[in-house]
Amino acid sequence: MFDETSVDFLAHSSTAKKILQIGNYPPPMCGWAVQTVLLNRELRRRGHISEVLNVNESRKKKSPEYVDVQNGIDFVWKVLWFSTRGYYIHAHVNAESPKLYLLDLVIDIPHGRAYDLR
Repeated sequence: MFDETSVDFLAHSSTAKKILQIGNYPPPMCGWAVQTVLLNRELRRRGHISEVLNVNESRKKKSPEYVDVQNGIDFVWKVLWFSTRGYYIHAHVNAESPKLYLLDLVIDIPHGRAYDLR
C-alpha cells in the first residue's frame, strides 16, 4: 500500500524536484509495479518532475508512461543522462534483483552516493 509519509518531505519544498525512479512498471502487474505507479502519480500530483526507468519484463517496449531500457548499456546511459540533468535517483530494488544492485552500484559509486540497505 502507498505510504503518503514517504514523500511528505517533498510537500514542504518550495521548488519542484526532478526524480528518476528505477523500478518495475506494469505490465505485468505486481506489488512492486503498483508501488512505482502510485509513487510516480503522487510525486507528479505534488508538482515534481518524476520519470520511471522501467526494469520490468516489459522494459524494452516503448511507452509514454515510462522510460524503456533495452539492455545494460542502455540502462547505464539513461541513468547517467538523467543524473547529469539534476535528477535524484531513486532505485526500487529487492533481494531478487542482484543485477539491479550491481547496475545501481556502477551508477552511484562515481557520484559518491551512500546506501541505506534497510
